Amino acid sequence: MGEAGYDRLHRLRPVSDDLNCRLKEVYIQLNVMAVNESIVPIKGHSSVKQYMPMKPVKRGYNVWCLAESTNGFVSQFDIHSGRSDTQGYSLFALGERVVLTLCDTYTHSHRLITFHNFFTSYQLLKIFNVDNVRGNRKWLPDILKRNDRMHRGEFMFQTKGCMAAIKWQGNKPVTVLSMYRSPKQATSVKRKNKDGTSSIVPCPATVPD
Repeated sequence: MGEAGYDRLHRLRPVSDDLNCRLKEVYIQLNVMAVNESIVPIKGHSSVKQYMPMKPVKRGYNVWCLAESTNGFVSQFDIHSGRSDTQGYSLFALGERVVLTLCDTYTHSHRLITFHNFFTSYQLLKIFNVDNVRGNRKWLPDILKRNDRMHRGEFMFQTKGCMAAIKWQGNKPVTVLSMYRSPKQATSVKRKNKDGTSSIVPCPATVPD
């Protein structure tokens, strides 16, 4: 323990690896998949137990999951154990390593893989499709970082090759990176107003994706 490459879950790893292999064999994922986290509550002592005060479940195992977006079927998972390197992705940040590891067999499979802004980076968008992104990430264009005054429903974008950076003003600013649709393609979503009523608000097609 404490040595480079030590895995806190080494006793459980053969079981989790076998389960991940079997999950891919018994179910073929559809074209839209999502990466997210699931907290498994635990009250006992464990070196891999996480404390997350902002989560509904505050103490437990943090399990990274790749699931089908329509029914939630999990095809790949990994219990967060604090390992510094995952399958050779040591040069990437934690969120990037999680996505690259879970989606290793689905790279270039023409599937839409989405994930929220904890995972998203410019590096990942070279591989995957459409994701909400935090405006302070590296290599992002200025339009995602500026505090522009925009009316509800307005959006702007900037492209580089086949990648688009999009900012949309919903109830609050939403920033997105996409390789999935044209940034000019628009649709609409329903949003609540302050008085409790609802309105149809224009938005880029990447937002509901």
